[in-house]
Amino acid sequence: MHPVFQEIIEIARNKFEQAFGQEPEAQPQEAWDPDAWEEEVRQFTCQLGHLALERRAQKEAEKAQAQARFCPCGQRRHLRKRKAFWWSTTYGRVAVEDIYLVCPKGDSTARPFAHSSGLRCRGKSKALRRVLSDFGAEKSFAKARKQLKEHYGVELPGESIRRVVEEEARRVQGYLSQRWEEVVAEYQQGKRGRKGASWLIVESDGSMVRTGKLVPAPRGGLRKNGQPKRERESAWREVRLSTVEVAGEAGRLYGAVLGSPEEVGRQMFALALLAGWGEESRVHGLGDGALWIAPLIQGVFPGSGYLLDRYHLLEHLYLGAQGLPKGYPLSAREWVEEQVSQIDQGGVEEVVTCCQSLGGDGENPLGDLARYLHNQREHLDYAAAREQGLPVGSGAVEGGHRHVIQERLKLPGTWWKEENVNPMLALRTLRANGWWEAFWN
Repeated sequence: MHPVFQEIIEIARNKFEQAFGQEPEAQPQEAWDPDAWEEEVRQFTCQLGHLALERRAQKEAEKAQAQARFCPCGQRRHLRKRKAFWWSTTYGRVAVEDIYLVCPKGDSTARPFAHSSGLRCRGKSKALRRVLSDFGAEKSFAKARKQLKEHYGVELPGESIRRVVEEEARRVQGYLSQRWEEVVAEYQQGKRGRKGASWLIVESDGSMVRTGKLVPAPRGGLRKNGQPKRERESAWREVRLSTVEVAGEAGRLYGAVLGSPEEVGRQMFALALLAGWGEESRVHGLGDGALWIAPLIQGVFPGSGYLLDRYHLLEHLYLGAQGLPKGYPLSAREWVEEQVSQIDQGGVEEVVTCCQSLGGDGENPLGDLARYLHNQREHLDYAAAREQGLPVGSGAVEGGHRHVIQERLKLPGTWWKEENVNPMLALRTLRANGWWEAFWN
């Protein structure tokens, strides 16, 4: 803490002792409301904080202006104009007077305070940008505006909050990309001697996010500002989420991207390195059966295993059971339990044959199930996974969809410009991975 603040605190402590250290009978007879008093203290500290910022800014402005009076050429600069300079902070707007100086030879100009402070007029302080990113990462920009007013007493337009959050989200995207590149480069430069964790669990899955763009209205026309009318053209795009964790340990890392499986793979490998993957590590992959997941995981981690999520297997078995012929001796539930038992004993082909004998190869529930199981036949060894104490369900990535992606990017009525999806995903995964402090500090 700055020595000036320590001195002020000591003065304030003595002042408080004088004001509140009197004998009870000497004090006004009024009931003490702790909550009301806390609000009084909050308002007091906000005003004190604003005063500290403003007074220091004024002193720095005066010092900067004095130092900028002379041009490097030796000529005294002329005052061209004075201008109000302000920026927003968590204590409200802070304003000083800046000046615009011009060298008589025309060699240079100066805005002393703006140059010395590095601030941008009408900008936002780092602390405020962090707060806005915190609120905007979790809630709609309209609700973030209300939270800012409630907790800090600062009012900003929703559009201003949106711009700040999107700017910081792009910075986060760059920060994470650099982190991925650095950890992979370190590995590729020969530092491969680490043994690594025994087992890593890797999951991946897709989730649809609504994107949109504004296009000219088909019927034409003009808005009130004279610009052509526009309307939103929406499209649903698949965002791919990956999770990596060390088997038997708490915590996992997340990565999310609107991109190709190759981009997902690069992100996944970087996450694995950060999580503790080593030359002797074994990888247990899980997914919901989407055709791109198994080849991706096994391509990134050659020799890894991959298992179809148990819930999705049961889901498809029950869908197939809807095609059982009338009068079949087993109920749908009994038939599914029988097929699950057969699969757990390694009899996948027998289940496929059963489906074909009951429903054929046509476009019907049992025919669809037969084809599905045939395509997934190498990913159904649940017994081996259980023997090794490994999960048989992809609950981690399914839950990740909810709290990493959907809670923010799929709010009711929400749509995103496509170029803003990956930055917002980066902002969300930064929080989920526990790297928030590292980024801001």
